[in-house]
Amino acid sequence: TAARTDIDASVGYYGVGLDNILHENHAIARPLMLHIAGADHFVSEEVQRKVHETLDDHPRVTLHDYPDEDHGFAAEMGQRRSEEAARLADSRTERFFAEHIG
Repeated sequence: TAARTDIDASVGYYGVGLDNILHENHAIARPLMLHIAGADHFVSEEVQRKVHETLDDHPRVTLHDYPDEDHGFAAEMGQRRSEEAARLADSRTERFFAEHIG
């Protein structure tokens, strides 16, 4: 969405499949925030490293890592939810949208 639309701002949780579209990083024209679960069994450490290598220096991208969290840590329901990490991620998201969406 951040690379293919003119959306004002976007936020992604977990990053499944990002490695398939990292080559589109040049097209990110609007603010993007990503929340990355460090222990995500769907997104390998190698993929997480590639995401950082590609996006860490991008002026419109903010990355937040949650090192010990698994995929779904911010889900509204279910056993994967990690309350502390979910609240942190959601508060970061709320501030991000408040800043970038008029």
